[in-house]
Amino acid sequence: PILKDEKLHNLYLDETSYNNVLTNKLQIDLDKKRFGYCLSLIEEKCKKKGKILDIGAGPGVFLETAKDRGWEPTAIEFNSFCVNRIEKLGIKCIKQPVEKSKLPNNYFDCITLWAVLEHLQKPKDILKQIHSLLKPNGVLLILVPNVKSLAARILHEKCITFAGDSHINFFDSKTLKKIQELCGFHIFDIETIFSEVNTIKNYLNYDDPYLGSCKSNELDFLNPKYIHEKLLGYSLVSYAIKLE
Repeated sequence: PILKDEKLHNLYLDETSYNNVLTNKLQIDLDKKRFGYCLSLIEEKCKKKGKILDIGAGPGVFLETAKDRGWEPTAIEFNSFCVNRIEKLGIKCIKQPVEKSKLPNNYFDCITLWAVLEHLQKPKDILKQIHSLLKPNGVLLILVPNVKSLAARILHEKCITFAGDSHINFFDSKTLKKIQELCGFHIFDIETIFSEVNTIKNYLNYDDPYLGSCKSNELDFLNPKYIHEKLLGYSLVSYAIKLE
């Protein structure tokens, strides 16, 4: 069963607890390093640092990072906490879903969806909308939970990938590639991030996967390098260009 759009939106509108996590100084410092790395890959494909749109921008840390690098940012976000922070950063914020935003076609050099596609009832429709908004050869970045991550395969229903009402689509590398191809995109790079090594070790050590102390050295054969080489990390990140 899937919640109706208006019910789901109401859950997000005034949510603050998760946003307090995302705006913790340590989290922001870590995220800016991650976002900087991803922007470097985007900038290798884009001819210039032009217009960038982040759909479901959260508190705006990604766009803040992009702006500092010379991009012209626009956010789509309607959570009141996040909108307030984004606008204080001097970033334009559209408080409507992308399909109602009336943004011009062939306008953006890059569009990003960080942990958004898994929440959408009609992901293919949104990707087709994004295709029309991007310039030819514009870059699309998507981050989603990886249903074939090692953490999901081991923890099953205890893995936060299966969070319930909010995660309604599940992707692996093949299905994430397929849905983008159906919507007119070509993936030029895909990788995983967040190994969840400590989470897995906690669980295999009969501890709480997310609150355990991970003191055991018996499972050191599990390491981030192996996990990411096999695309077994918790989140998938894909980089694609718009095809004509």
